[in-house]
Amino acid sequence: MDPPVPIVVLIRWMEKISIQQLAQKIIEDRDPAPEVPIIPGHPPSQICPLTRKLILRPARGIKCNHPDCFDLTGFLCYSIKKHIWQCPI
Repeated sequence: MDPPVPIVVLIRWMEKISIQQLAQKIIEDRDPAPEVPIIPGHPPSQICPLTRKLILRPARGIKCNHPDCFDLTGFLCYSIKKHIWQCPI
């Protein structure tokens, strides 16, 4: 090349982990969420709003105060794919 151009290269080695491992790490590393009161006559749904399947690992955003949950594994799959990290409720 004329004139010489400096080139900077950054290499990051990252360990690839499964969605299940990521979900388990989130469960283990986070403080328990504060209790949210259940509204009488409005039982929380057991169906995830993202996957439309039974919730296996109930989750809620840190700042959320609604009683409904979503499935953590389903949320991680959706968020990684769509790059949307907001509460689906």
